[in-house]
Amino acid sequence: MCIVLNSQYFQDPSLVEDLAEEQTKWLDEQLEEAKSGKYKHVVIFQHIPWFLENPNEEKDYFNILPEMRQKMLQKFYNASK
Repeated sequence: MCIVLNSQYFQDPSLVEDLAEEQTKWLDEQLEEAKSGKYKHVVIFQHIPWFLENPNEEKDYFNILPEMRQKMLQKFYNASK
């Protein structure tokens, strides 16, 4: 399974809150589907990386805000169980 996300929504959803919420709902549905066991691998792709070197790194121009990063990485981890 391949999941492609619009990472701009994770940077600043203030002008597109409805689209960001829609993507989050869709992602939750996809992650539930991924837990079904019918997929050997799940790949998640997006333009802006969650982090460059360390999941605990500070905010930088080239990564996602730490609060959002931790929330989403935890969501991905929970979906892998």
